[in-house]
Amino acid sequence: MDDALLKIDKMCHAIGFEPTETRKNQRVHEDIDTTCGYLLEDKQEIERLEKALDVACTKLEGLCTVIEILTNKAIDHDKKYWKERLMEDD
Repeated sequence: MDDALLKIDKMCHAIGFEPTETRKNQRVHEDIDTTCGYLLEDKQEIERLEKALDVACTKLEGLCTVIEILTNKAIDHDKKYWKERLMEDD
């Protein structure tokens, strides 16, 4: 079997076709189902992170309310403010 493969490789090389190069590059191309699977996983991860951000902002808003009550000072930081603040690049 190995002799037959070696002969095929030699014949391909003689006509300028390198099957070993083709085999190496086959890993670069993935089928569309695999790619769609990765995109779905990414979408689900983004949705999970958005929910976590929403929960965090709600908790921060609640903490501000507690601070307002304890200090008797108004803090004008709502959920929208915290979401924008957390998404800023520092």
